[in-house]
Amino acid sequence: MIDAKEAVRIAMEAMGELYGGEQIPQLMLEEVELSKDERFWHVTLSFTRRSQMSAIEAMTGQPGVPVYKVLAIEAESGQVHSMKVRQL
Repeated sequence: MIDAKEAVRIAMEAMGELYGGEQIPQLMLEEVELSKDERFWHVTLSFTRRSQMSAIEAMTGQPGVPVYKVLAIEAESGQVHSMKVRQL
């Protein structure tokens, strides 16, 4: 069984692969949790998606829109099973 640290490493690597190797700005770990049945690690990552700068972004200095993704990593094998958008 992989541990939380390994699940996070796998999730971050998978993000780069799923986005075709493009540079993902400000990729950060937000949450990591083992499912109740201990079959999956759910790893939440965030990054900033560049957009045309809105008036609010210009006033606040925010460089873009934050995006949150949850990756389900199988705890036994470390295989990535899904990636979903996390709604706040």
